[in-house]
Amino acid sequence: MFPDRDYCVITIPQMVPEFSLLQSFIRIPPRVNLPNIQELYLFHRAGLLRDISIEHASEKNLNAVKRLTEHFSARERILNDFLDAVQSQKRSDTGAFLDAYAINVANQTSALIIFSNEENIDYLRSQYNIEDFIYFDL
Repeated sequence: MFPDRDYCVITIPQMVPEFSLLQSFIRIPPRVNLPNIQELYLFHRAGLLRDISIEHASEKNLNAVKRLTEHFSARERILNDFLDAVQSQKRSDTGAFLDAYAINVANQTSALIIFSNEENIDYLRSQYNIEDFIYFDL
């Protein structure tokens, strides 16, 4: 209907209960807590695509990873971690476990996930509100 648009944005008064359409949208939290502010929801057209697949990454994904990271400041680190993950599943400098997955949309690699064991949990907890998503029973 709108081929030149990538996003759909909906604003809703705060007191309106969530309805089923909003389950496909992402809620954007306000920067400040102001009374009478509208709730903002965002949806990208890629969410309509059903041709999404996730595959265990291999060296055949290397060119796509190079393309995806072309303008990243940490490109070399990402490429090294990617190669370590697909070749040995261990980070070459620390020996930590690594694994990689490629996310394909319409048969084109559009994202990469690299998993690793994180030993410095305290650092993550100090920098991010990770407890909002993970329960730590330490």
